[in-house]
Amino acid sequence: SIPNFVLTDNPGVGKTEIARIIGRILNRCGFLQVGHTHEVTKADLVSSYVGGTSEQTLHHIRMANGGVLFIDEAPSLAAKDGGSEHEETGKDVLREIVSAMTNPEYNFSLILSGYADVMDDVFKLEPGLRSRISDQNIINIDDCSPLLLKKIFLEKVLEKFPDAVLSDEFISRGAETRLSEIVKISDTQLRKINQKNVSYSDAESSDLLDTFFYNLYRTRIKSQFGNARVSIKLAEEVVTAIKAQNPLKVIIKKEHFGEKNQKYFVKVGNSTLGDIYKSIESFIGDDLHNTIKDIVEETRIARIESKVLHPETPVDKLPHPKSLV
Repeated sequence: SIPNFVLTDNPGVGKTEIARIIGRILNRCGFLQVGHTHEVTKADLVSSYVGGTSEQTLHHIRMANGGVLFIDEAPSLAAKDGGSEHEETGKDVLREIVSAMTNPEYNFSLILSGYADVMDDVFKLEPGLRSRISDQNIINIDDCSPLLLKKIFLEKVLEKFPDAVLSDEFISRGAETRLSEIVKISDTQLRKINQKNVSYSDAESSDLLDTFFYNLYRTRIKSQFGNARVSIKLAEEVVTAIKAQNPLKVIIKKEHFGEKNQKYFVKVGNSTLGDIYKSIESFIGDDLHNTIKDIVEETRIARIESKVLHPETPVDKLPHPKSLV
């Protein structure tokens, strides 16, 4: 029988592209006659006319014949539509699909896409569907790694500015670097990570652009994260900011990332006090900088004294410096 699949996790992780790859593989292995992918959503399958949903679903099954029928956001089929009886039109869709799976007239693989925690709602609509998808073909796709997010961003910017360079403020060795060179380095790093089956960590984040995407990834709200879409949107914003300046030479700077994104350039956990003071000094005047420095030093001394006086007390439970005066 033809294998069917479920692809789960957040938007923007490349589920559509994975579905296309699966289609080509199944074609090469002799399961599918063509191997193309026909992508649909609930809106494509459900009709507003009575009895029209089955006919519309069958139309798309025919379009997918010989290849993959890829249903994006499949759990939406389980959502109840309006009306006095709240008819679950998704039942008609899945009933037609399961019927076609057993019909020798059709040759297609079904791939469902959506969030893992609601995919069971789809199977409840049509119990016969779950038995046609083996456990090993339910694939959870991880969010894009910081390195992959960075690579997608760079490639999108390069599409608009092939000769763009990265400002020396990004690079630890302090020299402007062509974006195309950084993409090649990212490719090499990704291959090493994939081959060794290791993860991208903050320890590997040496330059400011790495820090940016690591922090973007680390602070993401997983259920809302758009993955590749985030990098693409960011690239579009940076391109727009550069075009507004109309420079003779395209040099990407921190300012092009916008004020709201500056927080992602801050290294977490590795900065010395000297680094912090230098960063503060670049944003404010000397007088305010010295005042903040004095407050920090006084606070550090007070916390050390508190720790000596209260050795058993956790640091976060120590008295505030003002209470020691």
